[in-house]
Formats: sequence, C-alpha cells, structure tokens
Amino acid sequence: MVCAAVRQGDGREGDIRAGRLPVRVVSPGVSRPAAGHGNLGKAMRRIGSPMGRGPNDPGATRLVDRIVTSRRVPWRHLQHAIARLRACEQAPPSWTELVDDLTRWHDRKARIAYKWAVDFHAPYETGRKTTQKGSSS
Repeated sequence: MVCAAVRQGDGREGDIRAGRLPVRVVSPGVSRPAAGHGNLGKAMRRIGSPMGRGPNDPGATRLVDRIVTSRRVPWRHLQHAIARLRACEQAPPSWTELVDDLTRWHDRKARIAYKWAVDFHAPYETGRKTTQKGSSS
C-alpha cells in the first residue's frame, strides 16, 4: 500500500546542479501538509485500525517500545511512526513539539521518552463518571 507521495519541483537542470530540489511529502489527495497536535505518544495512540488503535494495536505498541527504549534519538523509528500515521490517515504529532522534544532527548530531567510512553499507554477516557463503591457521589 502506498501511503504517501513525494512531490518534487519541476527539476530544472540548474536546480539539480545546485542541489535545490524542492521536495515535500504529502499524503495522497492532500495539497498541504496536515497540522499536527499533541506529542508523539499521543499521536501514536491513533495508529491502528478501527478494531484496535494505540495500545490495542500490537504493531503500534512494538514501535513505541522501540522508540522510547532508545538511548540515542531514534531517527529510523520516528520515520516509521510518521509513515504509519500517514498510512492510517491520522493527524501527525505537533511538529513544533516534536522538534522541541527531540532537542531535549538527552536531557534526563525532561524525560521525553517517558512522557511519550505515558501518553501512549494512558487509559482511554470513556466520558463516564466513575465512583468508588460506597461513595455518596
């Protein structure tokens, strides 16, 4: 399945020699790249099929595990995660937040990988108010 098309500039000879090939990856049928929202962990919750998304999708879980256990910035796995989001026709993460997170990847106090893992595995909100047994509210 092809999930993204690469659109290149007109490829004039001068552009090629100068190394200026305007390339952007755009989902099929979309004229502009989508604006994203949330960090990568929240975005990865959208990967999967209607049968199971996020933590309920074994492929998404394995991919998140590979990303968050990496000591170095996991470039190859990040590319795969974005490709999976595009294949599932889901919104990408916030690009500015992703850049900020990646620049702080090695900062132990920032705990970027931990935050992504927590956001990915957080329980789904059902919208129902739950009370403990025996409570009056």
